[in-house]
Amino acid sequence: MAGSGSGLRKYLSRCDDVIDLGAHTIRLRIVWPAYPDYSIVVPIPMKGPRGPLTRGQLFIAIANQFLLYFEHAARNVGSAKGGVHPGFVDLDIGGQSKLRTQNIFIVSLVHAGSSIWQADVELEV
Repeated sequence: MAGSGSGLRKYLSRCDDVIDLGAHTIRLRIVWPAYPDYSIVVPIPMKGPRGPLTRGQLFIAIANQFLLYFEHAARNVGSAKGGVHPGFVDLDIGGQSKLRTQNIFIVSLVHAGSSIWQADVELEV
């Protein structure tokens, strides 16, 4: 779960462990089944103002990027080629701007090659 402080510790073991993914910056690829023609790749620096990122800081950064993705999709998916996939209308999250980082659970982080990573997430809506 993404969040801050002690709340994060109850959902993420070793949240204070430093992460080394072998790169100064990773690129996070975000795709969502409801928006098959809308994906993004965003950079996430692996070093913050206090040094290398911890697991908790990385998960918060990923959750925040998903929030930005959903906000952008809400504004743009209607005009995007294909719009919302009819088989995944129930996953059209864009209109639910009440999502917060606490609603996003990072299940896994998968290396997709080079410096590209993809997160599997679950949402609590």
